[in-house]
Amino acid sequence: MKLPEVRAARPVRVTVHVPEMAVAALIPDLRLARPTVQPLPEGRVLLVDGRSEGPDRNAMVYDSDGEAAAEQTFGDGIDHVQATRRRGLGRLLR
Repeated sequence: MKLPEVRAARPVRVTVHVPEMAVAALIPDLRLARPTVQPLPEGRVLLVDGRSEGPDRNAMVYDSDGEAAAEQTFGDGIDHVQATRRRGLGRLLR
């Protein structure tokens, strides 16, 4: 069964609050169906969709301007994503 390609019908605003608002980005063309969001350094955010089929990219990093800065395939069946300062995602998202 092929998963449907999903695109947002309109721009999406992503905000992260920890406990104050730390990141806000307007993403003009979100290509993930049900993303989990994690803040990254320098105002970037990581969005990961738990479902992926084959080589589909299901991990995207966006900068504070909403531009895609990196993308990667993390695989299918992802339940949780957590980014930490100590163990960054630098090698995975180059």
